[in-house]
Amino acid sequence: MTNDLAGHIASLMQRTSATSLREIDDLILALRKRREELLRESDRVRREIIEYAALSQSTVQSTRIIAESLANFNKVPDAPSISAQHLEDVSSEGDERRSGENVRSLSGDPEIPDAARTPASEAP
Repeated sequence: MTNDLAGHIASLMQRTSATSLREIDDLILALRKRREELLRESDRVRREIIEYAALSQSTVQSTRIIAESLANFNKVPDAPSISAQHLEDVSSEGDERRSGENVRSLSGDPEIPDAARTPASEAP
């Protein structure tokens, strides 16, 4: 009976240890897969950080160029300005033209120039 009991215990230990070893092997396999995933993700994040840094540096350089261009733009001498008197003269000419057009449109036939019109007192 001692032999049977010893054989039974050995068989039980073997099954238990086989199950435990299989579980440990499965865990090791899952951990290796997870490690590979983490390494791939780490590489992807590293590439994205490098890409972001390059884009950021490019943005800073572009901003610096634009700022320098604007600073130089402000240093360029202004174009000759139009004097206030000239603006008043131009405005007056426009007012005179518009008032002449209004007189023609109020006086009747727009095809007859003002100089060709005869006053009503001189009409035959």
